[in-house]
Amino acid sequence: MRVIDFFDRGADRFPDRPALVSAGDSLTYAQARERSGRIAAALEARGLPADAKIAIYSPNDIRALLCVLATLRRGNVWVTLNARSAIEENIYILQNTECSCLFYHSDFAHHLDRIRREAPGLTALICLDRADDGAPSLEQFVHYAIDAPPPAPIADDPMRLATLFSTGGTTGRPKGVMWTNLT
Repeated sequence: MRVIDFFDRGADRFPDRPALVSAGDSLTYAQARERSGRIAAALEARGLPADAKIAIYSPNDIRALLCVLATLRRGNVWVTLNARSAIEENIYILQNTECSCLFYHSDFAHHLDRIRREAPGLTALICLDRADDGAPSLEQFVHYAIDAPPPAPIADDPMRLATLFSTGGTTGRPKGVMWTNLT
């Protein structure tokens, strides 16, 4: 099973149960699956390669979690960033993992110029909660691909990379810990 298949199993069994809950907002499993599928279709329409690395730079936010699900659903690699880490560390992670897409919350928009300058491998920037400095909002990004077909299913390769987690960096620079679908 792929990592996303565990979520989808919950959606099949309990479609109307809350899956993602935040202050004043809630999505059922069915809603989260449908919305993450639309984001995955937008990633496909954007032409990102199947092995593209995608990071999410956000405080706790339902839209950020939907982007994580979409990344896993499409078979891309989710690169974890910590919203509480120093910007230098997060930029290092973006550079070191050769990340090509960043979903970010406007809370971090003040770092965008530096991120663009120091992580030039980023070819797609999407702001979760509003259009920002040339980056479309998540809603706009999904709307561009409203008629796009869903992404083709990826092979059930248990060794396919799903996530790159960063170590704490207590003994030097953070390192990427690979998490496959087998994990």
